[in-house]
Amino acid sequence: MPQLPPPLTTELVDYVERAASILVGSADASLVPDCVRGVGVRVAASGARVTVLVPTAIVGHTLANLRSNPRLAITTAALPTFATVQVKGTVIAIRDGDDGDRALAARYQARFADEFAWAGRDVTRARRIAIWPLTALDVDVTAIFTAAPDPFARDDHPDRR
Repeated sequence: MPQLPPPLTTELVDYVERAASILVGSADASLVPDCVRGVGVRVAASGARVTVLVPTAIVGHTLANLRSNPRLAITTAALPTFATVQVKGTVIAIRDGDDGDRALAARYQARFADEFAWAGRDVTRARRIAIWPLTALDVDVTAIFTAAPDPFARDDHPDRR
């Protein structure tokens, strides 16, 4: 997975902000990891800071981790290609989500449902990802990693793993 220095390029900003899958990884002081699903990412104009949105109902363990270890990894993925961009950084602020964050999360929720439409009508109809209330985590970007999808992941590839 190639590592790039900050800031995110215009192309990567577009990819990260439009991702259908967002995973937020933290670790406690002993580096025991934890992961929750994010529901939106906003990149600052500089490309060197991101805000990731996490439903308040599931962010408790992440917040506990951040008290002793402010490092965070945000992995964004496109479906069905599974290409990813991971942004790593240091959390500099934690706040309650506002109306703008809620609107961003609602767009994410719709995009997530559209990407998973192949799973059946229940996913797109119910939009089962909770998005409100939100906690916003502001992160100074320290590293960026990109990964292309596995060429053997296609269903029709003769060497599918």
